[in-house]
Amino acid sequence: MSQISFLHFPASSDAPRRARRDVLDLLHDCGVDDLDDVAALLTSELVTNSVVHAASDVEVCCRIEARRVRVAVTDTSSATPVPGVFGSTGVGGRGMLILSALADAWGTEVADGNGKSVWFELSVRSGSRTQP
Repeated sequence: MSQISFLHFPASSDAPRRARRDVLDLLHDCGVDDLDDVAALLTSELVTNSVVHAASDVEVCCRIEARRVRVAVTDTSSATPVPGVFGSTGVGGRGMLILSALADAWGTEVADGNGKSVWFELSVRSGSRTQP
């Protein structure tokens, strides 16, 4: 059994905050509290990338299963994301590096019709309660 939720956010500076909050709510509703901080951070990073680099509305698909959580962020850009180059005083460019470090798996896919989807997966710990 799994629960799939689709969330839509217009391209705006508050989209990452709203996406983070909504994914947290979904995880809490399903009792997957052990992943909430990491899932919220990674969702926020990917939505930020979509808004900043693609200047695109964003769709977030959150799939919660017994053993894993998969979040996919889709925008209208076909450009493949790459780790940024940043200096010691830079405030951006770390999103894909954070994604690589914290996700159990991640990748990109061509979206249906237009754009791309960047996804990540996190494993649910055995002690978590899930109610998909």
